[in-house]
This record gives sequence, structure tokens and C-alpha cells, in this order.
Amino acid sequence: MVGTAFSNSYVGATSTTQYELDVAAGALVRQTSGAVLAMVGQFNAGTTFTLEGGFDIAGGENGLQLAALRPTSAAQSTLYRVNLATGALTAIGLLGSSNTTVVRALAVRLQ
Repeated sequence: MVGTAFSNSYVGATSTTQYELDVAAGALVRQTSGAVLAMVGQFNAGTTFTLEGGFDIAGGENGLQLAALRPTSAAQSTLYRVNLATGALTAIGLLGSSNTTVVRALAVRLQ
């Protein structure tokens, strides 16, 4: 696991779900009661990642789900949007200067 994030992490929410990025399995998982992991869905086919990265869910109604992951064939991390319903990742862009930035954690604050 390289990152964990909670849905509905805002004032007034009546429930929350913990999601995790399982890069070894290439999947988004969620924790159910009793700390059992249930697979939501696979990441994009053919893409594997290193054991470095971060994940956060921010905003009301879970409006922004982001992950910073480094593909095994890359020298720097990429920012991805995470689909909480399917586990699919959509690349937004590279993070930092060329071949220099490896992200090991991620926290998002919306203002």
C-alpha cells in the first residue's frame, strides 16, 4: 500500500470509507468492517508502480481524488485522478522538474 484516503472527510458527513492504493496488486481497494480489504477495481492495464506515492480525497462530495505515483519505468512521479467507482487512474501530468521528483506522500487542501 502506498496511500490511504477517506471519503466524506468533511464537516457534516454522516459516513466515511477508507480507500487504499495497493500497487502490488495494481488495484484500488477499500476497507470494510473488520479491516477486510475489498477490491474496487484494477488500475490501468499494463501500468505498474514503485512502492512510493501518496493518495488523498478532498472537497465536499468527494470532489477531488488524487494520487501521486511513480511508474516503474519513470524517473519521476505523475499526478493521477482516481476513479473511486472503478479504480481507474487518469494521468494529469508529471510532478516537479524533469527526472528529479519522487513523491512519497500527498495531502490536498482546497480553499
